[in-house]
Amino acid sequence: MTHSRLVEQVLALAPALRDLVPQQGCEPRYCVLSDAVAWLDEAPFDREEEFATCGITNVRLLWHHRTRLVLGQESRAAELWEVALREFPTWIGFMPERCEPTDELRALYTRVMRDGHEHWPCLRADNPSR
Repeated sequence: MTHSRLVEQVLALAPALRDLVPQQGCEPRYCVLSDAVAWLDEAPFDREEEFATCGITNVRLLWHHRTRLVLGQESRAAELWEVALREFPTWIGFMPERCEPTDELRALYTRVMRDGHEHWPCLRADNPSR
């Protein structure tokens, strides 16, 4: 897939992600397919048709980059992250308590990545609770 196609697909996420609100009690989980920490409320699984047009794969890229950002590691999705931040800055995945690289968040991410994979081995649009 070309880089411009990825940017186009990330832009298509805007309508599906910009109006999501944090859900009380939503805990971070490790998503094996993105090798990232994510919260289930960060994707609109209740609006499957709308979300299917832009795909969970592109959200996984954002989760992967955010996890690398928090952990102080390199990511090849930095430009996509910047596009998303510019186009839908209100997405709950950009909330400071989920993406600012603090010692507390780094420890949370490390713990979730170490322990959480058994509880959420795969985040799929057709079965988000798995």
